[in-house]
Amino acid sequence: MNDQNKVLDHTILVNLSQALGDRMSHILEVFMQEVPRSIADMRAAINKEDYEAVKIIAHGLKSSSANVGAMQVSQLAANLELKLKQQHVDNLAVDIDKLAQAFDQVRPMFSEYM
Repeated sequence: MNDQNKVLDHTILVNLSQALGDRMSHILEVFMQEVPRSIADMRAAINKEDYEAVKIIAHGLKSSSANVGAMQVSQLAANLELKLKQQHVDNLAVDIDKLAQAFDQVRPMFSEYM
């Protein structure tokens, strides 16, 4: 598996495109709008020490990212969720920064599906 496949699973997107047709573009637009909001919400929750909120948001990102093939984002969100389930709250801001960087990396890859 090359690095791009770790970041984006094109097979998932091809299958979604075949199933959704023209609606695919809307799904990706919503995803690309929601992820930055979720990242901002997690950062705000960390500042409030609301780790349960961070865990819930990470869970949602894990699922939504996997649904559109953003596998690295999904894996980082899953790792963050697990870390919080185990009540490890150290370096959460660093973890969220890594998730944001992974999203920034995958975002332009969606253009061929829109």
